Amino acid sequence: MKLTAFSNSSIKQKQMFLLMLTSTVALLLASIGFLTEEVAAVKQDMTKDLIHLAQQIGVVNSGTLTFRLREEARQNLSDALRSDPAIIAACIYDTNGAVFAKYTTAGVDVPTVQPPDSVFFDKDSLVLCRKVVPSRGLVVPVYLKSSLEPMYDRLHEHAVRLAIVFLISLLAALALSSVLQRIISGPLLRLLQTT
Repeated sequence: MKLTAFSNSSIKQKQMFLLMLTSTVALLLASIGFLTEEVAAVKQDMTKDLIHLAQQIGVVNSGTLTFRLREEARQNLSDALRSDPAIIAACIYDTNGAVFAKYTTAGVDVPTVQPPDSVFFDKDSLVLCRKVVPSRGLVVPVYLKSSLEPMYDRLHEHAVRLAIVFLISLLAALALSSVLQRIISGPLLRLLQTT
């Protein structure tokens, strides 16, 4: 039935429909490309930030690990991470791979044994396990777990901006297609009227 409606519509309406369909498909493909690129960029930025934070934690806590100052290490973690709500868990491991000091938010815990060096995204967080070498011969194993809320917030903002640009572009395409269809179909209509 819809195909019949299209077949029975005027040349003017068909041209308008085809121009709008082409514009919509092009805008959708561009939007998908931009969002895909933004997801990759946000993940890369979050990973870099977490690596930098792990480095800072390792440097600040090198002395606490060397001199076995657990309480000071806990305080250093708390001071460094309390202002960053995205960090939901952090840990420093001793030379035997056991928990030396940790920082956690409600309901989140850290691995009791030092995990291998890695960086990965799971369903709701970014996890980094890294051996930081602040000075020759000293290794400070650091574990960090970050919520993905900052990523979702940034992607939401980007999606809203993209939707606004998408709608404005569609309105511009509609206005332009209206003008263009008159230019294209005008001579055809005049030719039909003279015959």
